[in-house]
Amino acid sequence: MAGVNKAQRALLDEAVAVAGRSRELFPYGGFEDLDGSEIQILLCVVGSPGDSVLAISKKLRFEQPTVSRPLSKLVDKHLIEVAVDPNDGRRKLIKPTRSGVKITERYLKSVA
Repeated sequence: MAGVNKAQRALLDEAVAVAGRSRELFPYGGFEDLDGSEIQILLCVVGSPGDSVLAISKKLRFEQPTVSRPLSKLVDKHLIEVAVDPNDGRRKLIKPTRSGVKITERYLKSVA
């Protein structure tokens, strides 16, 4: 692929391998009782605890409203917590719970 350096190529190869392994293990896009969007958001939250909803939606390239429903489901499943930003009451900060971290660890082991 033109314009891609070695590091980018390695990252692309790794991303494709993980995506392929995930599809092989979970052909319907889910893991345990999480759907594909919930898994992606949970991985993002565990990787960057304390991010805002806007930051998560930008990282995942989702429209902000698209993130709302999976976030609510993850809260209901006690996998993430939402807190008001003490510096800006309009912003919500997202952090994983212990259960969220544990399910993420299980997911990562299963696709390794």
